Amino acid sequence: MRSGEWSLDVGTAGAVTLVAQSILVPALASECRVRFDLRGGTDTSWSPSVDYLAAVTLPALARFGSGELVVERRGYYPKGGGRAILELAGSGRTPPPLVFERRPEVERIGGVSHAAAALRPHRVAERQAEAAATVLGVLAVPIEIDVEYGRTLSTGSGIVVWTAGSEPALAGSALGARGLRAEEVGAAAARGLLRELEAGAAVDRFLADQLVPFLALAGGRLKTSEISEHARSNVEVARAVLAAELRVDEDRRLIEAP
Repeated sequence: MRSGEWSLDVGTAGAVTLVAQSILVPALASECRVRFDLRGGTDTSWSPSVDYLAAVTLPALARFGSGELVVERRGYYPKGGGRAILELAGSGRTPPPLVFERRPEVERIGGVSHAAAALRPHRVAERQAEAAATVLGVLAVPIEIDVEYGRTLSTGSGIVVWTAGSEPALAGSALGARGLRAEEVGAAAARGLLRELEAGAAVDRFLADQLVPFLALAGGRLKTSEISEHARSNVEVARAVLAAELRVDEDRRLIEAP
C-alpha cells in the first residue's frame, strides 16, 4: 500500500461503500495517506449507506488511523451517479485490542434524512426525520436529524439515525421505495436503532461484521445484538486469509480473537 490519490467509477448503482470496505483494511493497516474518489451508488439496498460508514464505521476504527468520508452527490438505484470522497491515514501500528462489550452511553441521537430534489415539494426528507424523532422520543434525549436534498440521476430517499455519547455508535437505517410512505421509512430506521439498544449491544449487527477483519489483526472481542451470516462469513475469511484464531459464541453474541 502506498500513499496517493485514486478514483473508481462503479458505472452502475453498485455501492461505493462496499468498495470503501475493501480499501479500509490495507489502508488503515499501513502507514500511508490515501484519497479515493468513488462514484456509483451511495444509498442502495444490501449495503451500508455512506452516512453509516462516516458516522459509525470510521469512528469505531479510530485507533487504527483517521478516516473521513464526504458525500458530494447522492446516488440512488437504478442509475447511481453518486460521488463520495474517502480519505484515510493509517497509523501503520497494531493498536490495542478492540474490546467493545458495553452498550454505548446515549447522550443524544444524530442522523441524516435525505431525498432527491424532486421530492422536496412533498417534504419527504422532513417527514422521514419527523417520524424517526417521534419513535425515538422514548429515549428522552436530544434528537438532531439533518435534512438534505440534492440533484440526483434517480429519485430516492433514505435516513440513518445513530447514538452519540460514546463509541462505537449504534445505528438504524432505512431506504425509501415506491409506494412506501416517508413516515414508514423514518419509523423503520428508528425502530431498528431501538432494537439494537434493547438488545444491550456494544456494536450493532452491521458494524460487527465490518469489524471482524480488524479484530483479527488487533485481537479483542465484540458483543453484538446478533451474529449475522455476514459476520460468520467474515470470520471464515479472516481465518483463511489471516490465519486468525477467531471464536464465535452464539449464546452470548460474542466474537473473540485472543
